Amino acid sequence: MKAASVFWLWGGDHVSGVFQSVHDYIFRTDTHGVPGSERCKMPSDVVEVSQNVFEAMSEARSQGMRLVADGDGKPTAIQRLAPTAAELADNERLWRNGEISSTEWLVARHRDEIDMAKVPTIAIERFVDLLDYRQLLRDWPSSVGFPKVSKRPQAPDWLAAALVAE
Repeated sequence: MKAASVFWLWGGDHVSGVFQSVHDYIFRTDTHGVPGSERCKMPSDVVEVSQNVFEAMSEARSQGMRLVADGDGKPTAIQRLAPTAAELADNERLWRNGEISSTEWLVARHRDEIDMAKVPTIAIERFVDLLDYRQLLRDWPSSVGFPKVSKRPQAPDWLAAALVAE
């Protein structure tokens, strides 16, 4: 039985995906047809590569490299581009949203305990610290220093232990 050829799918000037079966992510002629044939189910912009090239590109991608097409349309690995200002801002907003979400249950529990006339689990001083921190997080995108990670709002010292304990 003839070995299947391996193909790499390009999208514009970067790799948009690599396919094989559901888990191998490359196109194979034995399952998707030969390019140009009537039964071919491969996109028109696939490029044939050796198994060694595929493995080398997979390894490069796992190490954070960026894959681009060389002059012949074959994949080659280069250093990843530095994130744009918009990407940095988006990343910080995602971090901020995660921080707010991770503390929502503490706020809800405290308010529920107050509404039920129970002694709150968190002392009022700590609850105020938590609310102040959450407000700093909401204000973070319009703050001086945004989106520098080193300028992020700092969580109260006790918060990490409280999140782990519950």
